[in-house]
Amino acid sequence: MRPGPCVTVASLLAAAAGYYAAAAVFSCSAVASASVVTREAVPPTARFYADSRAGVASAEPKRVLLGVMSNPSNNVLRTGIREWSARFASHRKAVDVRFVYGTSFYNASAAPAAALALLERERAEHDDFFFVDGRERLPHVGVVTEKSAAWWRSVAKRMPGYRYYCKSDDDTLVHLDHLTALVDELQRALTADKPVYLGHTKWRGWEADYRFQACGGGWGAAKKTTNDLRHSADCPHAAGPYPYMSGGLVCMSRALALLVAEDAAFGSFLEVARARNTHGTRCRHPLECAAQPSATHMWHHEDAGIGFNTFRAVVAANASAAIVPMPAHFNDPAVIERTDRKSVV
Repeated sequence: MRPGPCVTVASLLAAAAGYYAAAAVFSCSAVASASVVTREAVPPTARFYADSRAGVASAEPKRVLLGVMSNPSNNVLRTGIREWSARFASHRKAVDVRFVYGTSFYNASAAPAAALALLERERAEHDDFFFVDGRERLPHVGVVTEKSAAWWRSVAKRMPGYRYYCKSDDDTLVHLDHLTALVDELQRALTADKPVYLGHTKWRGWEADYRFQACGGGWGAAKKTTNDLRHSADCPHAAGPYPYMSGGLVCMSRALALLVAEDAAFGSFLEVARARNTHGTRCRHPLECAAQPSATHMWHHEDAGIGFNTFRAVVAANASAAIVPMPAHFNDPAVIERTDRKSVV
């Protein structure tokens, strides 16, 4: 069954409390078109490997390039994802899956020789590694923030020929056939050059001017986030509310990925974040990280930060984007409530 989109014109940024003003197109799918199954992650062992920035070229035009943020010590998770992906007809024919690693280590740490040898054998066997200019083993809970930003800043230029670029984590299984069907439907419903932002949609506020703090929101409509920001003294400099995609699955059309990659403010955001990571104080829990002074606050909320930069890039380009919300996420309160009632989700 193909996903059937419903497309309505709405204001993406009208709820931004006057901070920005722009218009966008909201798109929605009535079918569970690209569902994901998320399983509990294996704790990372904190040793890493990377020695190249080269990408893996696509032999022919594909629909989707899916980048999986992975710690090379999690070879069990990578094996599971490879086995899972191979079940789908669209695997390799329509979707390329690559495991994304940084090219360097935080604080110049290094991996032991045995780990390097193991990963080199894995790389030679599968040829599905993708290196980006980000560091591993960051000193806070947002361990993939630099990698994620580097992925979106470079992938569309380095890997042309794909309609969509997606990002997931190595504790997530993506239904590749559903994802392919959704991309095909979007190609029919929207123009080829339309910026499209796809995923499990949330709404947040963001402390602007390099304060690196997400504020308010979470699950719920933009109105809820607006009320959160209006009644909270914790985020006096917050921009928003704006839509962002939670990390289980985030996708951008090629047009949007290029727009985001070329946004100069995103480059400055990442440059400051790297400096903060280098000199910041290690923090291992979200509340501990959030309590850091604004002048030294590190970027630890990956999804909201990427969403804020996407939101800002669209506004700065005076463009519009189609927002495609995915079916309910596994920890959406509405899903939990229906599950408690023993309904089929």
